[in-house]
Amino acid sequence: MAKIDPRIAAAQKAALELEKNYGLKAGSSGHNIYDQGVVSTGSLTWDYLMGTGGHKMGTFHEIFGGFSIGKTTIAGFSALRNAQAQGMLTGVIAVEPDIEEDWMVENGINLDYNVIGRPDSGEEAFGMLSDWIFGGTVDFILFDSIGAISSQKELDSDKSQAFGNSAMISWGVKRVAARAWKNNVGVVFINQQRDDTKSRIAGLVDSPGGHAFKHMMKMRTHLKPGKDRYTVKMNDGVENKDVMVGRQIVASFKKNKAAPALGKSARFDFYHIPSELHPLGFDVAKDIITAGTVSGVFERNGGWIVHPILPGGKLNGKAKLDEWIKENPERLPDIRAEVIQKMKKDTVTLAKSKTPTLKAVDAD
Repeated sequence: MAKIDPRIAAAQKAALELEKNYGLKAGSSGHNIYDQGVVSTGSLTWDYLMGTGGHKMGTFHEIFGGFSIGKTTIAGFSALRNAQAQGMLTGVIAVEPDIEEDWMVENGINLDYNVIGRPDSGEEAFGMLSDWIFGGTVDFILFDSIGAISSQKELDSDKSQAFGNSAMISWGVKRVAARAWKNNVGVVFINQQRDDTKSRIAGLVDSPGGHAFKHMMKMRTHLKPGKDRYTVKMNDGVENKDVMVGRQIVASFKKNKAAPALGKSARFDFYHIPSELHPLGFDVAKDIITAGTVSGVFERNGGWIVHPILPGGKLNGKAKLDEWIKENPERLPDIRAEVIQKMKKDTVTLAKSKTPTLKAVDAD
């Protein structure tokens, strides 16, 4: 009979005692790693490059950006839709009053599987968040938004209150972070952006909420407009006009403690107005091409794109590949699975390359 290492036995005993005294998942030892699961962002390129495959369940992800960039629609509603597709109950804490049910339905969210909380103050907003997380009934939550929060003290005052909201936000997030992980509840915090007046470099921006709030985030992503914009001719009842229906979006990773990121940012196209050329939402075909190319799942041989799933094993150019993807949507899950599997291998390789190696020192 193999001898049991006494330290391993002691560690297992200590972990069991922690769970007995403090509850499920209060302690673990050895290789008892909890697989919390992920919810896709909606963009395979985004999922791949941040090294996680999506929003990690049981953690907090802050997504911030400028006015009208599409934070709620692109990041929030896409995540809710994908969470529901995995059988989850979703919730929205609507601090801002412009959360509209019709627009949620337009973006593929089933309202029957979603709860909306509409708080009057920041304290009420975090009270709702706490109830959902501690109750363990809502699986995935969109908090929209941190930048719109006002404390009860500020609302009751006839003067502006500086700095009070940051303390309230830090208090609200810290009191639920551990329970969110234990109950495996994922939370996406939408946030606004502010000019970084503390820096001497012009044009830098940051998000409100204070340092403690940022510290509690597992991931922070800045959404910015890319260089490409897409317009179509639309008639407003008087004349045909060029209307911008979509644009390239850059998701820049500002913090990532969930996995070794495979890139500094991800680029994808998103259409906020449906047209004959493009449906509402992500340009799925183009996103699949980008993810497949960046990950190396699609091999390039001159102008040819090579992969066994393609007709004849290859297609000539991105235009042909785009056309094939649109005509064969049932093959997309296979490509996605291969990209995610490649991501797992790449993140492990990257993590090993960044792990310092201790050299043995000869004793005198």
